Amino acid sequence: MSESCSGEPHEHGMMGCEEVLVHIQTWIDQQLEDSVSGLVSSHLSRCPVCDSEAQTFIRLKAALQRQRSACDEIVVERLQMFGMRLCRGEIPPPAGTSD
Repeated sequence: MSESCSGEPHEHGMMGCEEVLVHIQTWIDQQLEDSVSGLVSSHLSRCPVCDSEAQTFIRLKAALQRQRSACDEIVVERLQMFGMRLCRGEIPPPAGTSD
């Protein structure tokens, strides 16, 4: 934790590092109640250590979403090509199916 943030709540109604880190994933996913989200945001604005943790999770989430999108596009393209080849008769239908 930074010198400016001891991990303990600084003032009434403010969160310490430990509590913020419990909520960080939900905060990133924008699924916290507004009041709790505001406390997390306030803490992150004054605590570079927790803010760094949040930024790391945000970058990781974005990288995973990019990877998932790339995989999904490839899978869809392969399935479309398979369907076209199947319709053109380039690939025999599976055994046990009728026309």
